[in-house]
Amino acid sequence: MSIGDLITLDRPHGTAHIVPADAAVASRLPAGVDPERAVFFILARVALGGVHDAEVRLGDTVVVVGLGTVGLLTGQLARLAGAAKVIGVDRYPLRLDTADSLGITPVHAATDDDVAVQVRKLCGPQGADVAIEASGSYRGLHEAIRCVRVGGRVATVASYHGDQDGLRLGEEYHRNRITLVSSMTVNGCPQRAYPAWDLPRLSASARDLVISGHVHVDSLVTHRFPFSEAAKAYHLIAQRPEETIKVVLTYDK
Repeated sequence: MSIGDLITLDRPHGTAHIVPADAAVASRLPAGVDPERAVFFILARVALGGVHDAEVRLGDTVVVVGLGTVGLLTGQLARLAGAAKVIGVDRYPLRLDTADSLGITPVHAATDDDVAVQVRKLCGPQGADVAIEASGSYRGLHEAIRCVRVGGRVATVASYHGDQDGLRLGEEYHRNRITLVSSMTVNGCPQRAYPAWDLPRLSASARDLVISGHVHVDSLVTHRFPFSEAAKAYHLIAQRPEETIKVVLTYDK
């Protein structure tokens, strides 16, 4: 390696890291790849782990709840895994329009219509085969449970924090015998299929799908801020999330 080579690392947030030389070499960005695409490598791995944990099968109908960056990556990967139909649920028009452009059928969650009813209008009264929850909202998780068929499977790729209203584990969850699975492929957590699928293998597969263009990421970048204005970027995400999908920090050198 040489000074100035670009690498992509799965590390905690920080302005600098010291890593072993072999880790740096293994993480070097391939020549000719736009560094902005590398921003999506780890998030694509999170999405890929979620699709694996959801056990998407050829011909399945899949619902993705929450169409932020991870949700939009997840929807694309579900299609690549063989899903016949992918339905995306969100409340922000920008994200719904982006989903539509990527072949994901949009469902607006901010209307008076029941989300599960809307999903069943699209896939049949039995409901979807699989749901993947990417919103981090208990209400979103509850709707994901309600959208799947008897014996369906729900995988969560989001993190849930604090006290939230909206999740009830009676009704559809209990009576429809839903399998609920937590997908976690960050902070060193191995994927459920370990050792066949360890984190390096998941990461390499996700990276290759992004680099090849099989997973589209260019349209997901909505804003770019210089690193010196990072506080403005976080303020935008916190205060006006309806305007954002992926916000990227840039560097002069």
